[in-house]
Amino acid sequence: MDGRRQTGLRSWVSNQRLLVTGAGGSIGSELCRQIAAACPKRLIAIDHNVNTLYNMKTKLQRDFPGIAVNAFVADSTDKKAMTQLLQYQNVSLVLHAAAYKHLPLMEQDPIAAVTNNVLGTHRMLKIAHDLQIPRFVLISSDKAVYPSSIMGATKRLGELLIS
Repeated sequence: MDGRRQTGLRSWVSNQRLLVTGAGGSIGSELCRQIAAACPKRLIAIDHNVNTLYNMKTKLQRDFPGIAVNAFVADSTDKKAMTQLLQYQNVSLVLHAAAYKHLPLMEQDPIAAVTNNVLGTHRMLKIAHDLQIPRFVLISSDKAVYPSSIMGATKRLGELLIS
């Protein structure tokens, strides 16, 4: 990452308690890596996949030993668990990357896609609003621009909820 981008990110995340959903996935883990490099006050990472979450946390602890990282096995669609976690961790910024992104599987199971990508986003957004968390960022997909698949349509609906 070039110096200007890193400086901009550092000014945006320093002194923040950030929550990244879907932190074990390819996008979420890269977000966590870049955020850790920008020295947040605390990075809270959640994912429902134990193995990927553990691997991501281990790499962050190795590469950024001075950064406070908490990893929790949790489902971002679980309203009660997410409310308690965000309250307890005093989160000031949510980066919502949790989503089902595998196109063929989402075509086969549109209910799972809608439940996770639309209702899960709605729940996280409502929790953040109710707890007065000042910043919420949805990590979307280029597939949402002109959706031609179930996955793209669910990500587009998530974007519409944010707007």
